[in-house]
Amino acid sequence: LQPIVVKENGNGFYKLLAGFRRYIAVKYLDEKQIECSINNTAKTLIDEYLINISENVKRKNLSTYQEAKSIERLKNAGFSRDEVAKSLSCSSGWVQTRFMILDFDEPLQAEFKSSGNLIVSNIRPIHTVLINNGLKEAHEYAKKIKTRKEAGIPVSTMKKTSLASKRTRSKQELFIMQDHIRTEAGGN
Repeated sequence: LQPIVVKENGNGFYKLLAGFRRYIAVKYLDEKQIECSINNTAKTLIDEYLINISENVKRKNLSTYQEAKSIERLKNAGFSRDEVAKSLSCSSGWVQTRFMILDFDEPLQAEFKSSGNLIVSNIRPIHTVLINNGLKEAHEYAKKIKTRKEAGIPVSTMKKTSLASKRTRSKQELFIMQDHIRTEAGGN
């Protein structure tokens, strides 16, 4: 059992920052003491929230939806993908995928709440459809994925439809992108 994390609140009181479920469980068991770690580094509510969600995200039993919802407050507070990744010590790709879920409407987000038919690898193609073709098409594409999975047909064999494919770039755009990469990476 990991210790709960608290912050001194003055007058001998402490504010619980992480370990709410552990604290409730110990109270339920009528225990008088619980091991804790004191962390007084949090100066703002966002700092306190970061301590809480960094612990929650590191637990392995959260759904992708729960992970996305846990970082939603940071996204709404103006944190960039890279800032969230650095704060939580995770990859920016991990954060990007969770940010994509937050772009979906509630019914589409709900498809990722539990171990249903839609999984992490489905997020990016559905998001691509959302960006390129809108919400209605994204729902239809998600439904196609679910139908295939329910029928036992591997999604990996799905042909890339125009809905989920990336835009073809012109030669001029490719040259501009190459120049940008050379400039930023310092290549020739």
